[in-house]
Amino acid sequence: MLAIGLLWLGLRILYWNGYYTEDAPGYVTDAISLALRDYHARNHVNGLNIGTYAPVAIPIALFGKSEIALSVWPLFSSLLAVVSLAGAAALLFGRRFGLLAAILYATYPGDVFFSTVVMPDAIQAGWLSFSIFLIVLAHAGQDDRRRWTLAAAGVAIGCCHLIRANDPILLPVGTSAAVVFSRVWRRETWLAAVRSGLAYLSGWGLVVALEGLAYLWAAHDFLLRAHVVTDVIGEPRERATSDVEQPDVDVPVNRVASIAHDMLTVR
Repeated sequence: MLAIGLLWLGLRILYWNGYYTEDAPGYVTDAISLALRDYHARNHVNGLNIGTYAPVAIPIALFGKSEIALSVWPLFSSLLAVVSLAGAAALLFGRRFGLLAAILYATYPGDVFFSTVVMPDAIQAGWLSFSIFLIVLAHAGQDDRRRWTLAAAGVAIGCCHLIRANDPILLPVGTSAAVVFSRVWRRETWLAAVRSGLAYLSGWGLVVALEGLAYLWAAHDFLLRAHVVTDVIGEPRERATSDVEQPDVDVPVNRVASIAHDMLTVR
């Protein structure tokens, strides 16, 4: 595992990205604003992906504004994916397959690229992998702890929701895994399998409910994120709902990138 860890780190140093384009400038700007305690959530779907950028504010606050500080959170999530997939494969198929899974993900080009930039891709993949590992662990361990472990796996998929709200894609994957492992691997009844799925969903529901309560307290709208997503998918330039106020002007991406770059390079 040490050799795999060195391989994982070496590839990411060799193909380091750091400060990136696309949606990254907005996430970086939000993270820096949080570190400076001057944060206001952007009224945009990316601005509510707090799981992508909020943890980035911690290394920025501790170590200053640098590309290394920006990459701590995505690198941690990438390493979490390597360990999680190795653990899940080892529990299911044995130690050799666990090492193989770790090598395959450590060298996966998509993760090598995105694990050093502030974008949801590698971060969400890490927490999805952790959620799947906890599902496998729940069914490989003691029965009296299974429901709690499945709930923890649901919390992990809830973190994926905070990173990027594509729950309709990810949530069925985790829920199906919880049900299938209970039914096929442990050969339990359908009722027990459904209970496993519900335990998993309870963890996810807790995260979503806490997020909604935070929006209710801050913006008087429990479904703020859903309303913002609806506005973005719908007609954001032609209409605005009473719950979600649209900005008067759009800030060009290159302007956001310029501001974020200045904040990173000037102390």
